Amino acid sequence: MSRASEPIQSKIDRGTYRKSRDGSLEAIPNPEPANDQPPPETLQTEGTRIWNDHYPRLKQSRILTIADVPAFEAMCKAFDDVARCDEQLRSEGDFFKNDKGLPVRHPLAVQRDKYISERNSLLKQFGMMPLARGSMQIPPATMGTGISIRKR
Repeated sequence: MSRASEPIQSKIDRGTYRKSRDGSLEAIPNPEPANDQPPPETLQTEGTRIWNDHYPRLKQSRILTIADVPAFEAMCKAFDDVARCDEQLRSEGDFFKNDKGLPVRHPLAVQRDKYISERNSLLKQFGMMPLARGSMQIPPATMGTGISIRKR
């Protein structure tokens, strides 16, 4: 079994890239940064708040690309879903009594847990959870050549 090859971008950053052995730079994906856009109309209060608070920051730091916008929208929708469940559960409670008088967890509470899990998974992808921030790789600044310039 051979050793896995190092990503080309990593070789460029370290200064060990050689076209003769590593191939063309055209193979490096360079996703287009996200453009300025308002929150989608499908988002409700909590989702719109998250969009307005974090979209500009993630776009500026080049974490959010045009390909990531649907996932970011899904994350904002998950915030809406959790808020909607919380609001309903506040009035109905997390538990109710069944036919036998035993406490049973409200089905909406189970659904809320699924929304929270989905939301947290997407938060990690965008580096919005404390442990996820350490593994985020913000693209280095580039010049017009398509080759990354590492800042020191």
